[in-house]
Amino acid sequence: MGADINYTDSLGWNAMLHAAAKGSIEVSRLLIDRGCDINHADNEGRTAASVAAVLGKRDIVQMLVEKRSDINKAMKDGSTPLNLAAFAGHKDIVKLLIESGSDIHHADNESRTALSEAASSGQKDIVQLLAENGANMNHPNIHRMTPLIIAVLNGHKDIVQLLIEKGCNMNYADKNGHTALALARSKVRLGRRKYQHRNQHLKTFAPYTHTHTHTHTLHRWQREQQSYHPSS
Repeated sequence: MGADINYTDSLGWNAMLHAAAKGSIEVSRLLIDRGCDINHADNEGRTAASVAAVLGKRDIVQMLVEKRSDINKAMKDGSTPLNLAAFAGHKDIVKLLIESGSDIHHADNESRTALSEAASSGQKDIVQLLAENGANMNHPNIHRMTPLIIAVLNGHKDIVQLLIEKGCNMNYADKNGHTALALARSKVRLGRRKYQHRNQHLKTFAPYTHTHTHTHTLHRWQREQQSYHPSS
């Protein structure tokens, strides 16, 4: 009897997720042709599409789109491949996912959209791309922080200017009654817990972060833990 092509390890990863993380397009095609589950999710809900999106593997994402993978399938924290690509700064993948029907308005379990993720990590080009494709510029997260407030708190002046030029609501207040202008004036800097779950997700990507691009993405995710989330 042959090996089970959908065998999973202790983290729930099958061969398809490993191939996607490594960017192995031919191996990925072979696995799909042999019946490997294209939408398999690991213990945290990561699919091949979400793995490829966060690690910048555009060819893999393109192939998965062509093979009709569920590109809107969310992880346990509610993140979709579009949210992940937006945060990680992969504009080409964000564009591809939008063109392929990704839900631009999807919000994760903390009500973060792709736009708020891009605003948080300083991805101006992606913020502009999402805004041009109709993303809600005033969507608040669970702390009633809009992309504008998020950009202010993270010190991304270019994104703040862009969002204002696009007509975002400058008078929207967070759960503490602070507007973006008030926060900018007081130079508020919040606690350390915002993207802790992001760092947890990337721990399983460790074998695939040996290149400069992957290491930079990992370090950027870790740095984001040090800002933006109100302490309890």
